[in-house]
Amino acid sequence: MKAEEPSICEHSELCEDFYQRIWNAGDLDAAAELLTPQFSFRGSLGNEMRGWEAFENYVGTVREALADYQCGILSCVTEGNHAFAKIRFSGRHLRATAQEGANASAPSVTSSGAQSLL
Repeated sequence: MKAEEPSICEHSELCEDFYQRIWNAGDLDAAAELLTPQFSFRGSLGNEMRGWEAFENYVGTVREALADYQCGILSCVTEGNHAFAKIRFSGRHLRATAQEGANASAPSVTSSGAQSLL
């Protein structure tokens, strides 16, 4: 059986909506619209979760820690029923002291089941 060839994100509009609406705008209600109830996600902090509630809690935790949180998609690839996105996130760390510096920015790779996105 031949493995499926990876392709540049064939679901790019859906990936863009996922990051723009949920992560950038903080619209957690969009999870139920964009994702299946069995959606699985592995975030940049190493957390793996399944389902809307766990994912929404994770998004909330990240957005509470970083003001002006934004994700930009650097690249997105799908393979089989998975989507992999390399993103750059940025924001102001609300728990950092002025001496530590409050700006945060880093590249990250996240993964999810592409079937879950459809």
